[in-house]
Amino acid sequence: MKSNNNINKLKIIKMFLENKKTLKEISYEENIPYSTLKRWIKKFKDDGTEALNLKERSDKNSFRKVDNTLLVTIRNFYLENKNNSLQTIYNDLKNNFNSNISFNTFYRIVSNLDEYLKNKSSTEINKNIKNGDVYILKSFISYNFIEINNTQKLPIIFLIFNASDLDIIDFHIEFSLTNSQNILAFLRESIILGLLKYNVTYLPKEILNDSSFKLSNNIKKQINDSLSLKIHDFTHENKEIERFINFLNSDIEKNLKNNITYENLYDFLSNYLKVNKNLPTFIETEDNNLLMLLFKLNIFLPRIKRKIHSYGIQIHNTIFNDIIYLKRYLGEVAEIIYNPLNLDFILAFKKNYLIGREALINY
Repeated sequence: MKSNNNINKLKIIKMFLENKKTLKEISYEENIPYSTLKRWIKKFKDDGTEALNLKERSDKNSFRKVDNTLLVTIRNFYLENKNNSLQTIYNDLKNNFNSNISFNTFYRIVSNLDEYLKNKSSTEINKNIKNGDVYILKSFISYNFIEINNTQKLPIIFLIFNASDLDIIDFHIEFSLTNSQNILAFLRESIILGLLKYNVTYLPKEILNDSSFKLSNNIKKQINDSLSLKIHDFTHENKEIERFINFLNSDIEKNLKNNITYENLYDFLSNYLKVNKNLPTFIETEDNNLLMLLFKLNIFLPRIKRKIHSYGIQIHNTIFNDIIYLKRYLGEVAEIIYNPLNLDFILAFKKNYLIGREALINY
């Protein structure tokens, strides 16, 4: 068994050793952490095939000692009472649910919610949340080349599901996993579509990221600190989602065989998924809570410093020259927030105060 296991590991890293694939590509295709692959390669180079017989961590899957129903109870109770001390939450949990769980186990669970989520079944996720509370982010590669700037590229399609009923909220087409600005802007767009779709004025509590794109811990912390929105790296083994993605990928190939363009794929996905991505530039509402939520979601958008010129403000190859509100600041530097997926307008700030909401007039 050990020998077979070593051979399987060697087969996985062989494409890298032969300079045919990058580690990132192998990590995505085989669903193996990048750090694990690096460790295998180092072991193989240092000590040969037998070195690939690596021991699993002793604490792996340690939550299996606690049944899933209790895990759900602990997690929900903790989230509802997280402003209290851990000791208080633990005592209340024992009293309210007649639980004999030890404090050490309780502490380990609430301190490692990511690990808890990995071990929780999809059925329990779905039955313990309400609409708009939890989103699932998935991605897959469509093996239909699209020409972008005279280069043939494979599109990576991202989907956002509502975890309670697996309804699709939004989609995004990307060509690079390194373009974090686009994907963060997509998450913002998805949340806004969810607010409008479910007619709610609260943000999702969690996004379960089961995609090929991973956010840094620093960005996840900033989002959580600002919005109380946790983004977990999470493997969501749901057969219904996997079947749907397989059907979708197959239908893309059947319906868009030759000379596929970005526009063709975008229109196909819009109709297939019944997603209307035409958000208004500004959402008109008298609900101050909703306005505040929309403003807070700007944390997903990039911020840059730009000088205000008489001809306008330039961002990349785009000039915003309708600067009626910014004329008093000519020659000064402002902080600009913009949406890389929709360069129709920008927000300009000085010392964290909004000084202008400017429109795009020409290119």
